[in-house]
Amino acid sequence: MVFRAYRSLLLQSPLIPGQNDDTKRFLADLKERALKDTPPECNRTTFTGQVLSQIMNSKSSAAVERLQTLGSSPLVEYFRNRSFQTPAGTVYFDQTGARRSPMSISQYDPMTRQLTVIWTASPLKFGMEQVHEPMWLLGHAPPNAPPCGFNGELCQEQSSGTMVRIGSSVAAAVILLIGAATALEWRRYHCSTKAPAWKATCTWHRRSPPLV
Repeated sequence: MVFRAYRSLLLQSPLIPGQNDDTKRFLADLKERALKDTPPECNRTTFTGQVLSQIMNSKSSAAVERLQTLGSSPLVEYFRNRSFQTPAGTVYFDQTGARRSPMSISQYDPMTRQLTVIWTASPLKFGMEQVHEPMWLLGHAPPNAPPCGFNGELCQEQSSGTMVRIGSSVAAAVILLIGAATALEWRRYHCSTKAPAWKATCTWHRRSPPLV
């Protein structure tokens, strides 16, 4: 009975209370046995093989969703916190029923013309583990942040400093122009009043070439 329930689950047939006779018999059997004992070794192998076949095909996500919708039944508890060996690696179902599969990131090596595994992720661990040194295009790893920062704050600080320097230079140039204009106007005014002390400075003397 337990085997048929597992098979019904993995083949995605309805397993909702009151929907078919197999479900009623399965729930009644669960109440009597409460699944205190582990399934026989032969059935356990069959269960694992069916789980693996479901994981390897396109219907595995639907099987996981069915596990999640069944709630906290003893059948679901059997799958939670368990790992299964597949041709692609270890597949693990966590406490919530979510599936974690092994993952790897490979990089094409133009020298060997093969894919080299750079990072691997185990379903039983969080994060990725580096296996080989990546072949960076620039010869080194890229920076952890963009040149201007993630929100442009670094470029704003540089722009503020640049604007301050430009503003200071413009202000100094304007002050120099005002001072030069004031000096020329003051000289023109004194020359127009014919002040005795300024007569020599108001007349531009042109030196004549010597007579031969």
